[in-house]
Amino acid sequence: MHFTGYQPQATGSREFCEDIPETGKTVVVLDAVDDALRDIPIEVRIVRDTGDNSNLETITVVHLQPKVYPSGSIALEYTFDKAGKFIGLVTAGAKGEYVSRFPFSVASGKSFYEKYLLFIVVPLVGFALYRYSARVRKKLDARLSIPPN
Repeated sequence: MHFTGYQPQATGSREFCEDIPETGKTVVVLDAVDDALRDIPIEVRIVRDTGDNSNLETITVVHLQPKVYPSGSIALEYTFDKAGKFIGLVTAGAKGEYVSRFPFSVASGKSFYEKYLLFIVVPLVGFALYRYSARVRKKLDARLSIPPN
């Protein structure tokens, strides 16, 4: 299954294949890559990632009952009201013999370092290049200014 998320109100038609950038209304589309999945029932759950999946009902935020999807495409809408970690669980087959897990985050944000890394690294690299080019210019000027014997 291929996982794609959309947030039409926040980001238009921009796709997300891993993490969802913001809370809010989200469209999740699952596409069956293998044609064999089009002929068997598929159940979909999105659960909060609590580290304990022993009681799925208490951590489930979205549940689609098992159903055959002849087109191979499953779409669901959900409004994520809180940031956090989630897992998409896709179970296929009459007895649930095929299981896929799609861990993803919602509004995880970036750490301080990720946000400001660009603002720190670019000036440092620029300064290092400036110093290097100044050194090269100085050596070149020294070679060119030596009078012949």
